[in-house]
Amino acid sequence: MNPTKLTKEELFSKKLASNVLNRAKQTIDFIDEIKRPVCDCGENNPLKQMIEKEKRTKIVSLSFDFDRVNFPAYKWNTILCFEVLEHLYNPLFFLENLKNSLHKRGIIYLSTPYQFPQFLKARHHYHEIPTDRLMWLFDEAGLRIIKKDKITIAGNWYNHIRGFRPFLRYFQKTRIYKLEIK
Repeated sequence: MNPTKLTKEELFSKKLASNVLNRAKQTIDFIDEIKRPVCDCGENNPLKQMIEKEKRTKIVSLSFDFDRVNFPAYKWNTILCFEVLEHLYNPLFFLENLKNSLHKRGIIYLSTPYQFPQFLKARHHYHEIPTDRLMWLFDEAGLRIIKKDKITIAGNWYNHIRGFRPFLRYFQKTRIYKLEIK
């Protein structure tokens, strides 16, 4: 056992839903390096707190209107951006801001859901971006993929037997990427 790793009990609160815990564990496992300083796009949340504990680092939360406001004039070595892109009117503006806020050898960890059929689409998502369009956005923003994977977003199977939509959501995944400046 790696002595720097925290136990599941230390890392995860039992009060969180199983799908949140499952997604958090897979996300933390995907993050292979953290270079300080680190920021997270969005308000303080359980995933950010879990990453801070597991990776033993302080993460600054950035929360403002990512569609209209440029990032503060500060350079980060690591930027975390989990499940944000689909909530924005202008994802290209946001990705360009991410790149401009990143040190030359910095990294971005970003996740976003796959494009689901319209009847499964979350009401609060402006975009569920097809993979080819997402690749175009990364390219246009001047970002290159270093690593990618899929994360299961389902929780316990019994939470998905309440109807047709919950059942289909059991099989949904989200995409996660490690990006750098081209």
